[in-house]
Amino acid sequence: MTVITKQQFLDFAIKNIDKLEDLGFFVDDENERWDEFLGLATACTTKFAQFMTEAGLRIVDDTVFIDHSNTLDIIDDEAVKISEEYDNIPDPMPTWEKYDLSGDDDVDYNGSHIMIVTDILRMMIAAQ
Repeated sequence: MTVITKQQFLDFAIKNIDKLEDLGFFVDDENERWDEFLGLATACTTKFAQFMTEAGLRIVDDTVFIDHSNTLDIIDDEAVKISEEYDNIPDPMPTWEKYDLSGDDDVDYNGSHIMIVTDILRMMIAAQ
């Protein structure tokens, strides 16, 4: 299990803001970085949030828990499917149906935002 605290995140963000911006994480105010990160991680649908928990990603208070070494890969795979189905519009859209997705915002909240979160977590794990 990997554990990342709010303070570890904030310390990492200060030292690596350019890398975070390369991923699409743009927050100038140091006091808002954790809240923005949590917002990206939790703005998804209830069903997608449940999936992430089952895959092993939990956020409790000011701590991120990653239960398995492949947790982030599992979550990324689903987020990519959401984006691909949005781009290609297959009929039916099984991943969209699975998570009750319906509109343009859903591809961000359950797709690209989640991928930013998992990329940040990977960078932090690699830096430990």
